[in-house]
Amino acid sequence: MKILTTLVAEKGLQTVAKSCGVTYQAVRKWESSGLPRTEFTGETDHAAALAGLVGGSQAEQSRLRFQLLEETRAFLLGRRQQRVAADPHNAAA
Repeated sequence: MKILTTLVAEKGLQTVAKSCGVTYQAVRKWESSGLPRTEFTGETDHAAALAGLVGGSQAEQSRLRFQLLEETRAFLLGRRQQRVAADPHNAAA
């Protein structure tokens, strides 16, 4: 999660965690594995909180939120493809 790592470097780990209402450990986990599933189910909107930290126009915040979600989606798809390829019962692998 390049965007999140950059945000943590610029704003500080505790500031990022506090803006999302989570622990710094959760933010560290997101840096390596993406935002939580709840971002996609509508239960949370940490991406919007993170975009709000950056400030700027509404369009810039929306773009950053989208980029954060896209990074997470790409990570999850890559991880899923790795699991499918490693599955000995998968005929396509």
